Formats: sequence, C-alpha cells, structure tokens
Amino acid sequence: MQIHTENTWIVLLIAASFAFLGIIFFLIGLALYFSNKKISRTCTQKVSGTAVDVLYEAVSSDTSSFSDIRTYSYFPVYEYNFSGKTFRKKSFIGTAKPEVQKGDIVVIMVNPDNPDDFYCSAEKRKLFQNLFLSIGTGLLLLAAAAAAILFCISE
Repeated sequence: MQIHTENTWIVLLIAASFAFLGIIFFLIGLALYFSNKKISRTCTQKVSGTAVDVLYEAVSSDTSSFSDIRTYSYFPVYEYNFSGKTFRKKSFIGTAKPEVQKGDIVVIMVNPDNPDDFYCSAEKRKLFQNLFLSIGTGLLLLAAAAAAILFCISE
C-alpha cells in the first residue's frame, strides 16, 4: 500500500494514536480485573465494619505548570473486628464524592489468612475496571475504523 496524500498520513497517525491509547486503557482494565478477582478470591470472611472517618486527600499534583493544581479524593477509613482484634484501615479507592458517611455500618470482606487485606462491598471496585475496559475497547474500535477509512481511501 502506497500513501499519496498528507490526509492519509493524518488518518494513519490518528489510527495509531487510538490504537496505542486503547491498548493502554485495555491493559489497565485487565490489571484491575485480575486484581479485583484476586482480592475477591482471598477476602472471603464477611464481617461488620464501621466507617469511622472519611479523609479528603490530594491524590495528584501537577507541578509542571505555574499554578499548583491538585486533585482530591475522599477515602473512607473502616474499623472492623476479626479474630478478637480491631483493625482500622483506609480504603485503597478514593472517590470524587464520599460514598459512605462517618458512622455508616458496612460489610467488610476480610482475608482470613491476613486480616489486613480487605475490601468494602459498598465500594464500586468494578466500576473502574469496567470503565477502563470500555474506554480501551472503544478506542481500539475507533482505531479499526480509522484504519478501514485509510484502506478505503488508499485504493
């Protein structure tokens, strides 16, 4: 296939960009899927817990610009008892708005072999996984469409 026009190069660049970003998003989604599957497989003991605090913390900072732009998320802190011991743990998942309020009673799934490993069933863990997988798939489809357009205009 011989490329004749500048527009064809632009379409090729767009297709390659969509494909690259699609692969990145899809791989992140797959990593989240396997991480969620592992934690669901290991955290099998259901206990009652309490949201004892909701922390509002900076999760990133853009120091490359003149202004210091920070992104903040809410991280619930849960307290739960397992095997006669009390655990107080901050969630790994931060959200733009609080998903639980201080004092809420929640279901905590704990790893019986390592009670420090846990997840709260109220958290939307699969939402992030599905979001990344969907965006990745969409970008890969756009890349395929751009490649099909490139193929059609080159003939």
